[in-house]
Amino acid sequence: MKISKMLGVQARLFSTAAKAIAAGALLSCAAVSSAAEIKVLSAAGIRASIDELLPAFEKASKHKVAIKFAGGGGIAKNLKGPEDADVVIIPQRDADTVVKGGKAAAANIVTLARTQIGVAVRKGVAKPDISSVDAFKRALLAAKSVAYNKPEGSGSGAHIVKMIEKLGITKEVNAKLVLTEAGGTMGKVLADGKAELGITQMSTYVGMPDIEIVGPIPRELQLSTAYVAVMLTGAKNADAAKALLQFLRSPEAAKVYKAKGMEPG
Repeated sequence: MKISKMLGVQARLFSTAAKAIAAGALLSCAAVSSAAEIKVLSAAGIRASIDELLPAFEKASKHKVAIKFAGGGGIAKNLKGPEDADVVIIPQRDADTVVKGGKAAAANIVTLARTQIGVAVRKGVAKPDISSVDAFKRALLAAKSVAYNKPEGSGSGAHIVKMIEKLGITKEVNAKLVLTEAGGTMGKVLADGKAELGITQMSTYVGMPDIEIVGPIPRELQLSTAYVAVMLTGAKNADAAKALLQFLRSPEAAKVYKAKGMEPG
């Protein structure tokens, strides 16, 4: 092959490669330019999982997530609309409130994971027997102090109040009660020795090194809470919000939920 012809072939190959690189650059720029900020309002009971998942989503999608955590029981009731969030993560039992209020469509709801109510104590403290309803009742009466979340705005807290009433020991427990805020304050209360026994959703205990989980409360008294992610009607960044919902429902996310003591799906 003549040198001039070889140079011509090389030039065409270079041109093709350059076009491919340019196209890739354009796609990259398009991805960056379409990156959005997603506002999320989430129940605190699933925080351990969400805190781990969001950085992975941001890295993969280039979107940014601005998140706030609150007691799950009050989110749906106090939700105003898109000005509050693009996506909310709430207990499944509250999803109907959002849909009936016209703030979301049922098609834009995905189930993430579920958790149960459990008991924990400070690390090193003897674990009480809670294997039956009677044993659990005795443990509550024997404890010097008992902590659970304030029932206002907390689904688990409201359930525990009714549970203690059902056991007929409201007066005894209230005399030594320590009320905590939803969102992880239970761990500090137990670690600091302000409460001897704590009762809340087991997923909130994950990652707290100074406490030990005793186990779930008896089945007869149990409240299983499923968490769902909901894209709100009128979300400013609908495509990005849908991408987040898909990610939170992915097999990769399921592994995280399981590692954090939750049951995926």
